[in-house]
Amino acid sequence: MKQRSLAILVSMVLALIMVVAAGCPTAQAAQLEKARAGTYYPYTLDGREYTIGVSARGTQGHNYYCRQIAMETDYITTDSVVMASDDTSRRLAWLINGNRLKTDALLHAAIGVLVHRAYDDQTVWSRHETYLFGIYAGLEQKVNELWKEAADNVCDSMVVTRENTKGLSEGDVNIMARNANGDSLAGIRFTAVISGPAVFDNDKAKVTGVTAKEAQRLHWKATGSGGVNVQVTYKRLALEQATTAQQMVTFDDQTQYSADLLTFDVVMPTHPRISTTVASKQVDAGQEVRDTVRLDMPEGQTWPEGAAYQATGWPVPWYFVGLEGERLGQRIVPDDGEDAQTFIARLAVAGYTPSAYGSITLNAQQPQREALAVTQPSGSTAYAARGDGGFGTWVWAIERDLQTDAVKRTLEGDVVSAFLDAEETNVNRARLEVRSKADRQTATIGQEISDSITVSGFPDDHGTFSGNEDYGFGADTPYAQVSVWWAADDCEPDTHEEPEEDDNHRLIGTWDYPAVSGTFRVGDGEKDAHGNPVHISAQQSGWYVFVWKYEGDSRVGAAVSSYADELERVRVVAADEMQMPKTGSSFMLALGIVIAALATGAFMLFAVQRR
Repeated sequence: MKQRSLAILVSMVLALIMVVAAGCPTAQAAQLEKARAGTYYPYTLDGREYTIGVSARGTQGHNYYCRQIAMETDYITTDSVVMASDDTSRRLAWLINGNRLKTDALLHAAIGVLVHRAYDDQTVWSRHETYLFGIYAGLEQKVNELWKEAADNVCDSMVVTRENTKGLSEGDVNIMARNANGDSLAGIRFTAVISGPAVFDNDKAKVTGVTAKEAQRLHWKATGSGGVNVQVTYKRLALEQATTAQQMVTFDDQTQYSADLLTFDVVMPTHPRISTTVASKQVDAGQEVRDTVRLDMPEGQTWPEGAAYQATGWPVPWYFVGLEGERLGQRIVPDDGEDAQTFIARLAVAGYTPSAYGSITLNAQQPQREALAVTQPSGSTAYAARGDGGFGTWVWAIERDLQTDAVKRTLEGDVVSAFLDAEETNVNRARLEVRSKADRQTATIGQEISDSITVSGFPDDHGTFSGNEDYGFGADTPYAQVSVWWAADDCEPDTHEEPEEDDNHRLIGTWDYPAVSGTFRVGDGEKDAHGNPVHISAQQSGWYVFVWKYEGDSRVGAAVSSYADELERVRVVAADEMQMPKTGSSFMLALGIVIAALATGAFMLFAVQRR
């Protein structure tokens, strides 16, 4: 009987060994350490003791968190697998890894709650969570804060797109990391590999980088024709499940992930490149408009013998003017394969019509020449800049159908420049006019003097353009200045330029006024551009001269009123002085009127007396 019982017992043990062996992983078992103090909260529920937070610590310093509250651990891992990647596992891996060195019981307890929420039996766990929130102040708030923090900082996806910048021969691969909320995420390292007949700007097929809030642009260029693949890989944390007597989770060292494969076709250009540069970024009213045009052959190609490329005929190129500053940067690029006529028609639909034309012939001996804008296609009358403060730009094209047969064979299609390229864009500077007159031509010491100034020529939107560094244009200068000068009695103003300060010339003051068209009063308590009332009191005899000036900016030329302008000055004398001003037609006219009035009064008095 005993032998039979022993046989049965041996059989059961062997069967148990077989069952256990069948469920064990091939990895060797590992011993875990107990959690450090300050990384968990203890609590008792239904007479049983529990902890929430870090449950164990690995030999590499990894923190392990319990995911089965109903089970106990024996601190021996028998299995370790990387869990499927999803938003929850990525957030938890980020939290566990980022806080592994911190000693903060509240923080680790909150992570523990999130682990149980994600992977425990909720019919068991929910009661524990409610109990914990009731006994540990701030725990529920911490749980919510950590979950949101992880959502904001964990890479959920890597978005890879492309755009062509020059037909199918050049373009950009745009790389941006996004979190679970769809927001861009900075700081994610990536590697991009291009395969096929194309390379990146470093002339290599591999580029490494780090994402930013804006898309990272990797420029590529074709080295031939055919299909191209771009593969972007990056690293992110994963969650690892470890099996002890219960199941735990920790973070897995960084795991490689790949973004979606980007596939597109490229074509090696077989036509020349046309480039232009305006002769001057600023053109004043009435000046000629010129553009330097250059034609370059593709690398490895030479100019066909005797070939001359005509950028003439059908009204291309165009010179467009009157563009608003806010449109700078809104380049319009010919579509792949789009011919010149279609592109110009598309610009017309968008509201861009030509103001002038040009033509040029380029060959190997003269690959670069200067073109003059004219009023009519193939005409000779030079176009004069309008001077309205608007921007102008060129579009040049070489139409294949208009070339000789020999040249046609060197071109795959039309060569068309983009609309509103920085190098092809200038500004037509406005010309200002200023008229002013002192409100009185004579005054006595102690009296207040003032001036009325009328300015015209500023663009209607002047003061709103903030400049564009890419295009080489500065911001509008918002203020003009009005200065008041004093000159001694024997120093009547007779020069256009303002004097230097000396014993006989003194600058009384300078005030800012808006740099816009309109009429402004200076003095007599009227406010300047900053809202400050301006009072100008004549403190001594002499000449007081108002000078309005504007230093100019990219859109408006400089202007200044004349220091010698008789209408802009006031003659100041002592109140009891009978000496009249030395010169001035205005004074002589006034004197004549006074004399006439006195004569008329005397005559009327004589007539009354005779009655």
